[in-house]
Amino acid sequence: MEAQPSAIKSCSERWQAVIVDKKCEKYAVLIERFVSGEISASEFEVSYLDAFKNEDFGFDQDVYEILSFLFSDVDAYCSDPDLRDNDDLDEEQLLNSAKKALIELNRKC
Repeated sequence: MEAQPSAIKSCSERWQAVIVDKKCEKYAVLIERFVSGEISASEFEVSYLDAFKNEDFGFDQDVYEILSFLFSDVDAYCSDPDLRDNDDLDEEQLLNSAKKALIELNRKC
């Protein structure tokens, strides 16, 4: 019995959705760990920047924009108040950005 092209495409699309959901879950779990206080802002910074820089993506535009906006904020985070300037974020600002991103991700994923 030969598989119908539409069935193959449908199966492929379902697997792609599963992969995207797993990727989205990876970010949601990481952000949740920071928001809940399980990891520090500095630990979150290192983990998030590493994950995002090494991502092969495949997200829809809305999810990508959420993650990209958070990436910009994580990149602007400066843990040392003596080195922080007007363009940098402190821990509270980063936490607020992460909370917002988590809410948006939960709506989209």
